[in-house]
Amino acid sequence: MHSSRSPSLVARTCLVALVGLASAACAPSATDDPETQRARDGTDLVSHEGDTELLTAALVGTSGPQDTGEGARAFFFPRGCVAPRHDAATRTVSYTFTDCAGPFGLRKLTGVVTITYARAATSNAGLSLTIVAEKLAIGRATLRLDAKAEITAEGTTRRAAWHAEVEGQSARDRAFKRVVDRTLLFSTGESCIEASGTSEGSVGEEALKVTLDKVKRCRAACPEAGGSVTIEGGGTTTALAFDGTTEAKLTIAGKSKTIALACAK
Repeated sequence: MHSSRSPSLVARTCLVALVGLASAACAPSATDDPETQRARDGTDLVSHEGDTELLTAALVGTSGPQDTGEGARAFFFPRGCVAPRHDAATRTVSYTFTDCAGPFGLRKLTGVVTITYARAATSNAGLSLTIVAEKLAIGRATLRLDAKAEITAEGTTRRAAWHAEVEGQSARDRAFKRVVDRTLLFSTGESCIEASGTSEGSVGEEALKVTLDKVKRCRAACPEAGGSVTIEGGGTTTALAFDGTTEAKLTIAGKSKTIALACAK
């Protein structure tokens, strides 16, 4: 029989990682049932996968990495924690981070991220990016990233078709290996980003699929109304639906409950 406490356990622990969109430890419990374990793993994945997307959005900025290499210094703290290096000949920008905090709630960022850029073949206003990182620490997670992003501009709006292979150790020291396909929307001059799409692969020894539908956050606020997250694995579906308040509807195995979000302060 599944524990009737599963939803409250998830609410107390894993939502810190999900709605904060920054890596946070969800301490495992000896009493966790499989449904709670999957929910913990799924929300960790939303956090870690999302961090790589947020970091790319922060580095691309308003024009592209070729213009924001040095400009990145202004957006990460403490001052001097990021050292950018631009090689115009190879159209490559490398960023070396040392315990940085940055836009979109990014924190404890250490490692090297290299972005190679070119004008998108399908749009004169777009960029084609390749993003690579090895042993990148974000929060309490460590990961490897190999991603491609096709970014187009419509006025102040940036749309990114994001494809990534991400693997590493989660904030709770769980091994994961994922393939991520999402659409990201963000605007110049605003600290907001919206994500929709899927990630598939393993965490621990189990296969999990995570789907985001219009999950939008601005600065450190709670997700806006209309967004949802679905976690599928082991024959069980866990869902979170946001209404723009400091609460959300959590559904595990068909049983629903309204919960307080960790972003409520």
